[in-house]
Amino acid sequence: MLNDESGKPDGQLVPPQIHVRNDGRRGARGDGSPRRMLSNGVDFPRSEPPDAVVLEPLDQRETAGFGPPEHHRHAAEAAHRHDRRRLRRQAGTSLAGRAYVPDITGLNSNVALYFPSEDQFVDMNELGAQEHKADYLPWKWQFGVTPTDRMCFWPMDTGPTAQFYRTDLFAAASLPRDPEEVAASTDTWPAWLDAGKKLKRNSGVSLIANASIVYSQIVNASAERYFSPAGRALFQDQEGTIRRAWDVAVAAARAGVTARVQTPAEMNSAWVSGKVASHIEAVWWGPILKSTAPDSSGTWAVAHQPGAPGNSGGSFLAIPKSCKDPKAAFDFITWLTSPAAQIQTYRDVQLFPSAPKAFESPQLSSPDKFFGGQDVLGVFQESAKEVPITFISPYDSQVSEGVLKELVNVETQGKDPDRAWADAMAQGIRQLEKRGLMT
Repeated sequence: MLNDESGKPDGQLVPPQIHVRNDGRRGARGDGSPRRMLSNGVDFPRSEPPDAVVLEPLDQRETAGFGPPEHHRHAAEAAHRHDRRRLRRQAGTSLAGRAYVPDITGLNSNVALYFPSEDQFVDMNELGAQEHKADYLPWKWQFGVTPTDRMCFWPMDTGPTAQFYRTDLFAAASLPRDPEEVAASTDTWPAWLDAGKKLKRNSGVSLIANASIVYSQIVNASAERYFSPAGRALFQDQEGTIRRAWDVAVAAARAGVTARVQTPAEMNSAWVSGKVASHIEAVWWGPILKSTAPDSSGTWAVAHQPGAPGNSGGSFLAIPKSCKDPKAAFDFITWLTSPAAQIQTYRDVQLFPSAPKAFESPQLSSPDKFFGGQDVLGVFQESAKEVPITFISPYDSQVSEGVLKELVNVETQGKDPDRAWADAMAQGIRQLEKRGLMT
């Protein structure tokens, strides 16, 4: 059994002598030093603490299975997006003014948006971060390193991706159903497209919900994205990742491999009804599937996706410059994200570890009845170790929004792909020019 630094067996973690607050304001609960329980029952005693608060709400997808029932989810998703934008603005204002700022902040996978404000955060290299680097997945660690090589955003949980699929629908279309055979027969995107064509021809079932999923997951699994770390634009390269992902997604749509359903409600209906036989997404999608399609239990399995695995989701911890005791905050962060603590965090709230040593625990390896008795966590552990190191720019979304919009136009409106690509590039360039990033 994996032990933490104190030598206590897993499940008996001993935290540093600090407490955690659930907001960024002094005296929010009267005495300025409230006690706060984590879900694992560990009580952080009173002392001079770093305050800890999540400046952004955790992605709903990362807490799937613990949130609202299915019939409330779609309204909650819209409200959640609004809250995320609002809290991000508040976070930026607080950091700039150094008012009502906690000593530890939690940030979502969009951590690159904070790179332009990196001077508002402590460089944890100055606190001994490099001594812990080997404990974490290399690509996750690198996500938290700014373009100036400051380690400002500490690895928390991850979202390695794989291919979820219906074994019964695959078998009915004379496709392999064993996870290893599925992975081998769809190990490249051309092979995956061929399997999708066969599925559609033999059964009328679509392989995946829409082309945007294909595009996004290829980008998520690529070593290069929209920009280089030095700021060079890569998204217009005809041989680059973005164009390659676009071409595969367009090919999937035009070949009838996609069901052309776009909204969460439509996609959920397609998975429940069997109109769509698979999905490529992160480990956190498993609980969503279980709550969305409980009657399909036993018919799903997970295989490695075409090409390389990617990452979708996850979160980070950071120490604002205004923190009164950065060393104490850092000690808490390293304790909270130690392999032993991450095992317990997965057990409590299913946050998938960023520390691969946690994978050694039997608590992260067990047959899952919903997936036909398969140990699906083992697949995601293998995926997590193979995700490529990549650079996410704070400006990726300025380009990706236009690309995804035009991809939907190709898929649902029949727009010419070359015209759509040109329009997407023009829209991205306009957005970057507005911000003075391209001339």
